[in-house]
Amino acid sequence: MQNAYRHTTRLVRGLDKLAAKSPAASELADCMVLMTAAANELLSASRLTNRLWHSVGQLAELRCAVRIEESRPLPETIFDNLPPEVVLDQQGVGDLIDKVRKILGEIESETTDLAIGMSMLAAGNTAPENNCRSLAELARQLGGSPRLMRNLNDKVSIPSSLIRPVVANVSDRLTRPEGPQLADAVMVCPAITGSKAGKDAVKPFVDAIGAIFPLIKVPALAPVRHALIRKFPYAEHAATRVLTDVTTKPFVHFSPILLVGPPGSGKSTFVRILADQLNVGLMRVDGANDFSSGFSGTERRWSTSEPCRPFMAVARFRQANPIVLVDEIDKATSRQDYGRLWDSMLQFMEPETASRFPDPCLQVELDLRHVSIIATANELSRLPGPLLDRFRIIEFPKPELRHLEALVPDILQTIAMDQGIHTRFIDPLDQIEVAALARQWRGGSIRPLKRAIEAILRARDRMRADCLH
Repeated sequence: MQNAYRHTTRLVRGLDKLAAKSPAASELADCMVLMTAAANELLSASRLTNRLWHSVGQLAELRCAVRIEESRPLPETIFDNLPPEVVLDQQGVGDLIDKVRKILGEIESETTDLAIGMSMLAAGNTAPENNCRSLAELARQLGGSPRLMRNLNDKVSIPSSLIRPVVANVSDRLTRPEGPQLADAVMVCPAITGSKAGKDAVKPFVDAIGAIFPLIKVPALAPVRHALIRKFPYAEHAATRVLTDVTTKPFVHFSPILLVGPPGSGKSTFVRILADQLNVGLMRVDGANDFSSGFSGTERRWSTSEPCRPFMAVARFRQANPIVLVDEIDKATSRQDYGRLWDSMLQFMEPETASRFPDPCLQVELDLRHVSIIATANELSRLPGPLLDRFRIIEFPKPELRHLEALVPDILQTIAMDQGIHTRFIDPLDQIEVAALARQWRGGSIRPLKRAIEAILRARDRMRADCLH
């Protein structure tokens, strides 16, 4: 056994030396460490955490990609290797795809438990008593056991080497790693000098030119996650994946995110509540109505000249790190007569280019690397490859019938806000009304559910009016 351990260690070291030339060597080395590390080799946890979270993201993206579109039947050649007695029609293919997605979901769930536990081990948290022989078994036990997670410390200290630990799942407070102090404010747009025509073009944004704007710090993430799950009980996994991006950052900033889900699942509302909970501004861009490259700004020589949308968000909210939501990005025009929204977004999705963006209206370089870009879409087939390559794709599911009772209170609150009244003036739905809703709404889009609840409230008002007469 000791000789086998030495041979494995020697092989891992050799693979690590080859990692600079071949990424596959690094992946193979990490795989061997995961399979052979003993429960007391806690130093290996830090090495494995990043790899595991990367695997979780890949599994989620693969599950999102394995879908069947009604308008695009799958090629028959995909199933050429099936036995001749197996005949699949389009419905059969859809059932097979559903089974594959279910299996991928189960693997993703198990990998997430393993990644959570490995993050906890890397942060120095271990179970009080364990009889695990391998590090993987110990991590899986920590990540998948609510009892063990409750017994851990209230604070989780995250080492700087971790990229995406889901600390919101295991702790109500987050202690950030020690490190060099970052500036908490930046100058997004330097002072501008130029002609009178130039001054006229930038006059509406004069308060944002040469000004120093604060960077909004990341608050405690557990309350943020709880608020999102309370309103979107069917999207707990999506909320967790979104928040992992800011668990180790001092200031709010997301790498580009694309939420993909069916119409009416609440993607746009999710982003709005996320921004509210993080105390950052949110500027919405309607992808379906953006017919040009105006997202990146228009030339100063035009009478309708405007700076780029990210800078307009900075100027509106007077923050250096607001969120820009590009809603229904898959419905943007594909014509290139005046430029495309998709192409104009690319410059803001890489830190290097976003930090030195040459705005065509202001005619200076802007520092927009702290602005977060989040987009929503119903499906991915129309989006160009270079754009998809820059997004972290997160599947946003649709609500099901079992989520009905959890959804009703927040929908009542939304209706009260729309009517400009306090929620205490709207009585909760009783069991008879909820049962009536369950017969009419079987899951899917929230919009018809909201209309059905509004119809119930109108029926209440009519009954009260009839009683008065």
